[in-house]
Amino acid sequence: QYKFQICLENDLFPGYVTEKPLEAWLSGSVPVYSGLDSMSILNPNAILNLSDFSNLNVLVDKVRELNNDDEAYLRIVNAPLLTGNYGVVEIKNKIASRIKTILSNN
Repeated sequence: QYKFQICLENDLFPGYVTEKPLEAWLSGSVPVYSGLDSMSILNPNAILNLSDFSNLNVLVDKVRELNNDDEAYLRIVNAPLLTGNYGVVEIKNKIASRIKTILSNN
C-alpha cells in the first residue's frame, strides 16, 4: 500500500544484499536502498540507492519528484529488480568470480 519502502542493510559490507529490497519490490513499492551492492545484483533502474545521490536531501527530493510524477514512478516500480536470473549456480559463479577478482588485486 506504500509507494516507497526504506531498505537499510544491517551492515555496509561489499556484496551484502539481503531480502529487504526484494520484499519491498515484491510488495509493489520502490525500494529506497542503503547498502553496498558491489556485485551489481540489483537493477539501478528499479531502486533508489542512497549511494547514487550526493546527500540524503537530494534523495528526498527525488522521492518527492517521483511521488508527483506517476509515469516516472511506474517506470521504476515496473522495472525488474535483479540484473540477471539468479539460481544457485549463477550465485555461486558470481561469488567465485568476485573472490578471484579480490584475490588478484591483493
